[in-house]
Amino acid sequence: LLVSLFFLHSCMLFVNADGKEEDEDVEESSTMKEYSNLREEMYSLFGAQQGQALLALQILDLVREIRSVHDSVKRLENRMDALSDGSQDDRISGMERTLTDLRSDLEYELDRIDDKVDDVVTQIGRADDKFDDVVTLLSRKDDKIDGIVTRLSHKDEKVDAIVTKLSRLDGKIDVMRSEVRLISQYKLTWQNSTWDDTYHADFVVDGVYTLSGDFGGINPGQHPGRGMTAENNMVIIDLGGIFSVHTVKLWNRIEVFQSYALGVLIYVEDELIGSIVDEQRLYNVRAHNIVYGRKVYVKQSLAKNMNFIEIQVFGTGPYTPDELESFL
Repeated sequence: LLVSLFFLHSCMLFVNADGKEEDEDVEESSTMKEYSNLREEMYSLFGAQQGQALLALQILDLVREIRSVHDSVKRLENRMDALSDGSQDDRISGMERTLTDLRSDLEYELDRIDDKVDDVVTQIGRADDKFDDVVTLLSRKDDKIDGIVTRLSHKDEKVDAIVTKLSRLDGKIDVMRSEVRLISQYKLTWQNSTWDDTYHADFVVDGVYTLSGDFGGINPGQHPGRGMTAENNMVIIDLGGIFSVHTVKLWNRIEVFQSYALGVLIYVEDELIGSIVDEQRLYNVRAHNIVYGRKVYVKQSLAKNMNFIEIQVFGTGPYTPDELESFL
């Protein structure tokens, strides 16, 4: 019976504490004092009945644990109410403001990016226009190049035709070069002296050689001017190129002094091809071997003059040094 009374008393304390939520700290302190007083009363009342006293104490401890759990639940409910009332709303509103600011910043950056993208697109458009212009110019250049190539192809055809003609002409020239012909007429001449500054060596290559005895008129010739007994009187004919000399014709003076030709030596460069040993109107000196040279020398080996109205050199050519080297 006593245990039952103590349990009911404890429950009443629990109920009374639950009804006074606004003074939780004060009630908790008074409840602890009540528990202490009950423990002391139980020890004094039961005395020797220790078993019943222990049961009553266990009941009190159980009530105390229930009270502690109840208080914890209440504190959690109060915190949840506080979070749901003001502080949570403030946090949410702060987060909303932060999100709004972030959204504004993001929209601003997106707008800037859009502007840059628009600028890039505009520049790309301009570049495309320039590229189109370049392509147009290149196409025009290609047309011009095609025209030039076409003209060049026509030119090539003309050049090929010219080359063909030149090759044919070269063939004709080769034929002409291979023909033995007069190669000394109107060429450059020289003699080591001239009589009365009148009878020059050029008269021997002027193409005038007749049967007239007018040596100083219509049938002129060369005449040295160093006296009757001078030595080494000489006439040089420069052919102007390298020729193969076949024959040298010397037309002697007609009216007088034909003996002046005696002792004359004929050279092609440094090779002797003939000499005069008798009196004649015309001397034909033929090279017995193939002789190449540019200059023909007519030299008087005796101490006397020589008078020729024409000197004619016949041969083939001219030839280049490379051709001459291949011949030799």
